[in-house]
Amino acid sequence: MATGRYTLFFDADDTIHRDVVPQVLARMDMHPTLDTAILFYSRQKRETSEILGMARIDQDLLLECLGGRDEAMGPPNAMAGLLAMNNFPWNKILRTERFRQAGLKFGKTQVHNDLLGHWHALLHARQVLLMNKTLCTHRVSKSGSNLTSRFNADRLQMFAALSELLDFLEDRPEWSRMYARQFWGLAQRMVDWAGPRLDPDLKTRFDMQYSDLLCRIHLADLARIRTQGSGGLAKRIVNHLIR
Repeated sequence: MATGRYTLFFDADDTIHRDVVPQVLARMDMHPTLDTAILFYSRQKRETSEILGMARIDQDLLLECLGGRDEAMGPPNAMAGLLAMNNFPWNKILRTERFRQAGLKFGKTQVHNDLLGHWHALLHARQVLLMNKTLCTHRVSKSGSNLTSRFNADRLQMFAALSELLDFLEDRPEWSRMYARQFWGLAQRMVDWAGPRLDPDLKTRFDMQYSDLLCRIHLADLARIRTQGSGGLAKRIVNHLIR
């Protein structure tokens, strides 16, 4: 339903850096094939107002793609590392018409529903713009009741979200082959993050649902993961399946 040339999905409890937005739009206006802009964000504790900075993995991925520059642009396959970023929607600006045509979707699950939208925003773009500027500040709270803080049965929906993303890739065999390493690496990282935080009585269900997801991996993709310098990831997948 967006009517502007550009769209930003944003949460009501975060803060946008208004001075940065016109700079991003000026670059996208100059280059009509720049469909997605991804910028830095900061985090702030609600209780103390302490600034935490970005999640380390997101910062490292963005800096790697920038390669020491303040700005970079390129096709999605050149930015594939960004698929492993946290799937926040609010550090991106999208070209509205491009994603209306592409059929931008977010997931159906209660948690991790931004995961599908994050991959859509990258893979459906003709060109991706990165800028070493902070677009927004995300306010976080350890004691909050938001979904991010829940590690009860709701968290098991992460496997439905990953399955939904895998369906999206398998409908596009070229992308499925090209980005298998990124998908399975992300799945492993999500498991490593959520598993230790999960309510203990859910551990068996968690492991079983992860095994069900892993059973969907194609042997050719597993071989590619092994030969693309991710032998450790391939070994962990195999060990989980045969234990």
